[in-house]
Amino acid sequence: GDNIFGERIWKPKVECCFNVPLRSLSTGLWHTACVLNDGNVYTWGEGSYGELGHLNTQKQDSPTKVEFFEDKQIQAKKIRCGDRFTLVVDDMGNLFSFGDNTHGECASEGGRILEPALIEFDYPVKKLFCGSTHAAALLENDEFYSWGDIAGGM
Repeated sequence: GDNIFGERIWKPKVECCFNVPLRSLSTGLWHTACVLNDGNVYTWGEGSYGELGHLNTQKQDSPTKVEFFEDKQIQAKKIRCGDRFTLVVDDMGNLFSFGDNTHGECASEGGRILEPALIEFDYPVKKLFCGSTHAAALLENDEFYSWGDIAGGM
């Protein structure tokens, strides 16, 4: 703003450790996730619901590679975060989810999804959207799917 109401103007300096340009970046309630141009996924922040994808619920203070995607030779393309969950679309249009699944955010069974899990569709994902506790995907055939908490009228 122009500070006429006394709001602070804050311009944080962001330094990062990547030598590869970012392809996609998203933030959740207490975590951040990104995809680099080389297809690798990095996450950091609060991990108590598994939203970082590191097979645990530990916090990461700096960007940490999600080894699952590299180990499976999956090239990520897009990433989106909800409050406590993360969704990743790979270069083939496959969708993976991890983190809090209390409201079905990860479209999977169980309360916390610690390892990225494939969400199966008949067609590749074209666009991906996340709210706090819900998500939606537009497929290549223009079908639209949504899942998660319906209390907010998603």
